[in-house]
Amino acid sequence: MCRVPPSINIQTVTYTDRVSGVSPQSAAVTQNGTLSIFPTPGHANGHQLVLIEDEGRSVCIAGDAAFTQDQVKRGEIAGIVENHRDAVQSAKQLKAQVTQFQTILLPTHDPHNTSRLRQLNT
Repeated sequence: MCRVPPSINIQTVTYTDRVSGVSPQSAAVTQNGTLSIFPTPGHANGHQLVLIEDEGRSVCIAGDAAFTQDQVKRGEIAGIVENHRDAVQSAKQLKAQVTQFQTILLPTHDPHNTSRLRQLNT
């Protein structure tokens, strides 16, 4: 459906036991583990999050696993899901990530992402 430039090397991910965060499985993207991904099925097949951890702070790029951070805190499911059971489990993991690790959550459609990112500079 879209053409990927030949310079892009697409690879599959093998999740291992927890590298970081609350997900039972994740995959380190960088050698030092500051950047990892973990599966968040439910919204779409293959959906995953990006977790950035550095200097005791963490930021989670949530994609469409949730529409807003408030939705996650309330335990609500995003409006469009491929698999409801998986979406419920992913929502629980997201909520735990935010509450247990004080992770700054950046869902794709949240208008407050910019103000949350400014917290990193304080």
